[in-house]
Amino acid sequence: MAQITSLSSQSSIYSLVSNILALERQPITTLESKRADLRTLDAVFGDLRSTLLSLRSAAQGLAETVNSPLSARAVVSSDSSVVTASATASAALGSHTVFVSRLAKHHTMVSDRFTSAGDSIRTALGTGDFTFRVTVNGTSTDVTVTIGEDDTDEEIIAAAAAAINSAMADVEDAVSATALKDTSTTTKLVIRSNETGSTYKMALEDISGALLSTLGIDDEDVAATDTTGGYVYADSELDALLNVDGIPVTRDSNVLDDVISGITLTLRGAQSAGADPVSLTVRPDQESIRSVVEDFIEKFNDALKYLRNKTAVDATTGTRQALGGQYLYLNLLASLRTAVVGAVSTGSEDIKMLADIGITAAADGSLSITDADAFAAALESDPAAFSALFNADGGIAKGLDALLQPFVSTGGYLDAERSNLDRRVATIDERIQRLEQRMDIRERELIEQYSKLQEALALLSSQQNYLGVYLGLYTS
Repeated sequence: MAQITSLSSQSSIYSLVSNILALERQPITTLESKRADLRTLDAVFGDLRSTLLSLRSAAQGLAETVNSPLSARAVVSSDSSVVTASATASAALGSHTVFVSRLAKHHTMVSDRFTSAGDSIRTALGTGDFTFRVTVNGTSTDVTVTIGEDDTDEEIIAAAAAAINSAMADVEDAVSATALKDTSTTTKLVIRSNETGSTYKMALEDISGALLSTLGIDDEDVAATDTTGGYVYADSELDALLNVDGIPVTRDSNVLDDVISGITLTLRGAQSAGADPVSLTVRPDQESIRSVVEDFIEKFNDALKYLRNKTAVDATTGTRQALGGQYLYLNLLASLRTAVVGAVSTGSEDIKMLADIGITAAADGSLSITDADAFAAALESDPAAFSALFNADGGIAKGLDALLQPFVSTGGYLDAERSNLDRRVATIDERIQRLEQRMDIRERELIEQYSKLQEALALLSSQQNYLGVYLGLYTS
């Protein structure tokens, strides 16, 4: 009699069902693969948009006509120990002469000299609180100093300096104070305006007690000596004095941004009478402008390379990259290359193309500065035409800006591509969800069917065993 074979265990049922479901899941696997492909394509569009946005941002910078980075100015000083300068794009190209007779100084008051370990201040004033007033540029600040029973002259001067600095912490036109040991055994109080010039000359007066008077630092009209208090610089020495292009100029600061339009002068040293004026030459900022153009070239080459790679089709195998064969992006690639090789109306016969400023395109369309001397010479000889090559109507940067706008703008081509992919992925997600639900039902059905079959096979096997025993007895 043939032997009836049963499913040996519940695990055998699950294994069998799993194998069946693996075959029946093929539609889901196909959809998951398609979804992965769509997500990969979405990442490509995202990377392309970022790359094109970077290029467009660089192009928009070069397309600026107001405060253009291509109009950056540098100022060369013939003697940087006397005066240096910086310039904005609005500064006119050319030269200026500057003769610095005097630097602006901080109004500084110093006290009498006191023996550090002595007690002459306390002896003269006694102990307690003493208040004085410091006025700078119309703002008055009261300062209170406490003298204790055992305070030495050095300690009192240090306490006065600390009280001044504390009171001035939040004052805009403030002064700073220091307890200065001019010798190993003597100390002076030094008070100094934080800003230079006569505008910030301080006024000092006792309000309660006579601390300033005792220190010998209360009279702004008396010059200090080695031992007695007073001013360090006379009022006539506080403001800077210079001559710019033959015109006398005075200012209360050593940084002057309102003398020559677009130029900030920084005075660093005074000159002796009879010395030659310093020459300041305003010229195009070669380093800054080249850096901006090189950044643009880098962004352009990045965009070109990305498009070239993603639109490639292998001529031998026919393998296509993510955007292979797509006319919109193949056309963009060609348009980018065309946009940087044409002639521009700049008002100059010598500068009309990138090649005229030393920038050339390789066989793959990538740009580079191949002639640094030509680049520098074009910028120096005709900075207006150099800028116009990029930012004139029809200029290279403006043309690229217009070319890229429909691709990267909100709601543009790339946004539309990604929105369409999102919808397709959502549709696939819904189909996968429905199929997964069906698979769950199918799994339960198969387990139930094979469980019943297992029960039936077990019953038949039991009956077969019984019959075998019965027949064995009968035949014996």
